[in-house]
Amino acid sequence: LSLDAAFFDGLALQGGGGGGAGHKRSGSMDGASSPSDGESALSGGLPDYAKKAIPAERLAELALLDPKRAKRILANRQSAARSKERKIKYTGELERKVQTLQTEATTLSAQLTLLQVCIIDLCCL
Repeated sequence: LSLDAAFFDGLALQGGGGGGAGHKRSGSMDGASSPSDGESALSGGLPDYAKKAIPAERLAELALLDPKRAKRILANRQSAARSKERKIKYTGELERKVQTLQTEATTLSAQLTLLQVCIIDLCCL
C-alpha cells in the first residue's frame, strides 16, 4: 500500500517531500517525550487524549512538519473507517439472524403446543 503521492494530493499540498521534522522518541523508561517545535505548535499544550483527534486542517499542517506521522494518522483513520463499516455490517447480520431465530422459535413453540394437544387427545380416547 503506497499513499505517498495520493496522500499529499488528497491534502492539496505542494512539494510534499520528506524534509519534515523527524519523530522524536524519548529514552526514558515511561516513554515520555518532549514534543518537537512543530508538535508543540500543533498541540497547543493540550492533554494527550485531545491531541489524538487532529482535524483535517491540522493534519495538512502536520504533513509539512512530519509527513510520516501524518501518513500514519491518515492510514489509521482509513483503517478505523473500514473497521466501523465491518462492524455495522456484522451487527446488521446478527440482527437479521436474531429476527429469523425468534420467528423460528415462535413457530416451533406453536407446533409443540399443537402436538401436545394432539397427544392429550389421543390419550383420552
